[in-house]
Amino acid sequence: VMACLFSLGYLINMPGGVILILLVALAISASDIGAYFSGRFIGGAKLAPQISPSKTWSGSCGGVVAAVFIILPVIALEIYPVVTLIVGGAVIAVLSQIGDLIESHLKRRLGVKDSSRLIPGHGGFLDRFDGYLTVLPVLAVLVAADLVGLPDIDLNIMSFR
Repeated sequence: VMACLFSLGYLINMPGGVILILLVALAISASDIGAYFSGRFIGGAKLAPQISPSKTWSGSCGGVVAAVFIILPVIALEIYPVVTLIVGGAVIAVLSQIGDLIESHLKRRLGVKDSSRLIPGHGGFLDRFDGYLTVLPVLAVLVAADLVGLPDIDLNIMSFR
């Protein structure tokens, strides 16, 4: 959790970091939603039955497709090339799902069904943020190593005057 918070603080203070975090948030949310619905409707082989019995490979693939689909309109802003958006969306989705599985594994080891009762019916508070636990630290390292560029967008066009 600390690595996630540190990474968030690091990225949010970088020029273009807020936009990058918003793109990541869109991709993580789309991945969660896409995985849920495609897993429910298609079903199929279980992804990691010992860790999270309801997750399927079809859900995982649906999550990747949804994450890529939701960030592709960013092409219009000409921030990143198409290939970068496709690969980035897929990597974000996979890392997000790994975070979900890690959180599920921890809950299972501790014998806890929900990580909190703050959000009833959603597996707890951490279920809303488990994807960020893996995505943000990896993204921060990639940005620090200059392997992922920050969007060059003037935030003044978004400010209210």
